[in-house]
Amino acid sequence: MTPENSAANAADEAARGDDALRAARVLLEAGLFNDSVSRAYFAAYHYASALLLNREDAEDAIRRAARFIAACRPLLP
Repeated sequence: MTPENSAANAADEAARGDDALRAARVLLEAGLFNDSVSRAYFAAYHYASALLLNREDAEDAIRRAARFIAACRPLLP
């Protein structure tokens, strides 16, 4: 992964996070709490991925973050 690829991928992940957060807000306003929480979870995932892509050891960091997030998934409603 080149620094240019990392920057482009980080921007894509941040944009996905923005979309997921916007969806979470809409769902919350519609009274769909569980769906809103799910979208907020994925917003956090995309934002974390964007941050990790800016690290030199991004690939390993992303694998660790994905394992952590997968472990947290059963805690959601």
